[in-house]
Amino acid sequence: MVVRFGAPPSTSNITSYTIHVDTNGDNVRQATEMMTVRNLPTGTRLSAVALTPVDSLRFDAAGLLLQTAAGTPGGRMILSNRANRRDTLMVSAAGVCYQP
Repeated sequence: MVVRFGAPPSTSNITSYTIHVDTNGDNVRQATEMMTVRNLPTGTRLSAVALTPVDSLRFDAAGLLLQTAAGTPGGRMILSNRANRRDTLMVSAAGVCYQP
């Protein structure tokens, strides 16, 4: 499973994300693989995404983040609303999301 942020993938002012069921594990969507696009609620955005890799989270069948050549997976996302109030969401190497 690959979750990518932005369309095309990006690291700031993100209002959508995709969920790709990567059945063959090649990180490329084939026509036979399911992909869903989700939009964040109106007025909400990811103002900054700092992940490894840069713009996505890759999970194995057990729900754990996959190790990448770039290093330990996980990172930080900052959510903002219309009033620019922010909240930080951390993603651990185990795939757990939490507030610092």
